[in-house]
Amino acid sequence: DAAETKLAEGCQVVQRMIYTPCGHETTRRQPLPQELIGKTRAEAEAAYDDWQITGFSANELSMEQTFDFYCAQHQVLMPDASGMLCVFENRYGDALALVRTLDTPLSALPEAVQEELRAGKGFASAEELERKGLTFSGSALNELSVLTAAVREILSLSLKAFSGQDPAAAQQVEPLEQVIDTLKEQMRTRHILRMQQGTCSIEAGFVLSDLLTDLERTSDHCSNIAGCVIDAREHNLNLHETLRQARSDDGSFQHTFEHYVQKYQLPIPSNG
Repeated sequence: DAAETKLAEGCQVVQRMIYTPCGHETTRRQPLPQELIGKTRAEAEAAYDDWQITGFSANELSMEQTFDFYCAQHQVLMPDASGMLCVFENRYGDALALVRTLDTPLSALPEAVQEELRAGKGFASAEELERKGLTFSGSALNELSVLTAAVREILSLSLKAFSGQDPAAAQQVEPLEQVIDTLKEQMRTRHILRMQQGTCSIEAGFVLSDLLTDLERTSDHCSNIAGCVIDAREHNLNLHETLRQARSDDGSFQHTFEHYVQKYQLPIPSNG
């Protein structure tokens, strides 16, 4: 009698998960939770009220559920609760987990794109982007060439400062780091404008956002290295105070900063 069948010790839970956006299915097996041993079908249904029970025996409890998000084979671009675009992954089968937050608010995009992204857009990361023939616009490439040149110089300066314990080279790093921060924000704003105009794809913007973040972090590390060189010379172990003083002690910081502002200017925006 099925009504008298109870789940036994060693029973396996078999869960079939169906993902509507991508049409994929996955199945996972796991041991029955200890507290459900000896339970009836009705009790199992109450315990798994979000699932449809499709099979019930002493040794196997089968169920399925349909989800309105992508499976684990995809990364998903969609906004978080604050409205910022984020990348999510289905790491656990039945829930999305945040991978990283991007610098782009959903509200900055065209309305049609906003509608597409609210429910989430799935893609297979770099592999799918390559299959789509991802290319940056001419404007983005020109801007990246300016930023990468600035990052190459700050890497060279910080290496020279560290390897030679050269405080003069170290003093040039912080002004350049400030310029790189400004360039990153300018490029982020231009990127959003290009997406609004439809000259930059969301996928390309996703990769560009990662590049900008990584390059900015590189310059931040260089700033810390240079600050430590200055600390060592002055026997001061307060890095944050050293960097603050570097910006305010005299006019040399502002002079060097203005030099790098002139040297690393983004090209005039175009339609490309």
